[in-house]
Amino acid sequence: MKIKLEIIAVIILISVTTNAQKYGVSVTGGFSYQAPVSSLNNRFLSAAGYFLGVGENNKQKWNWSGTIEYISFGDANAEKFTVTKEVQVNTNNYSFNIPLKNIRVELEIAGLSADVSYKAFDFGFLNTDFSFGFGIYRWYSYRSGSFDSLFVTNPETSQPLLAAVLKVPELTQTDWSGGINLGVEIKIPVYAPFTLYFSPRYKLVIGELWPSLEIGFENISGFQMFDMRAGVKAEF
Repeated sequence: MKIKLEIIAVIILISVTTNAQKYGVSVTGGFSYQAPVSSLNNRFLSAAGYFLGVGENNKQKWNWSGTIEYISFGDANAEKFTVTKEVQVNTNNYSFNIPLKNIRVELEIAGLSADVSYKAFDFGFLNTDFSFGFGIYRWYSYRSGSFDSLFVTNPETSQPLLAAVLKVPELTQTDWSGGINLGVEIKIPVYAPFTLYFSPRYKLVIGELWPSLEIGFENISGFQMFDMRAGVKAEF
């Protein structure tokens, strides 16, 4: 996947720089911090990524660019991995919220987006643009299997009590999805033509992770995240 991204990045660079003498060109690259929100936060902790963007620099209010990026969620939000089981003891029914262990989850997202920025404020020492983008993403998801016996404490005898036996096979998914992002770009000039680049934005990849109800994993419809980018931008 990473090799394919590098090939696409080279194509973008060539296609944009061929018009550099006419329009000017900008190159932006760096790393990102991805904080999952909504239902995606029930599955993953924050993740790292990287991005490379190449675009026009026509000195006008509006500018287009193409951005390639890669994100890898690999740290599970294990505190939220619990399953609720009903157990009958004699004539009484009890509900237990049981933590799950040793479940591994992964989500890799690679994408190519077309982004447009609008020059909003120029203070000389700091420039701010509004940005919006839409793109196509290839993603891969993995959840390990769970084969375990879940025990709880019998509320009437204080002895171990078998609540459930899990037999859940592993699950993988791979698909293409559309996506959008919306945010702000902040540029701080350091030495022409280079600026420090920061961009907080909201990102949505319209993918779906299937549920695994036996282990309490609900369906995730839409990968929502807070995308904080930091890097360097060069404008020629």
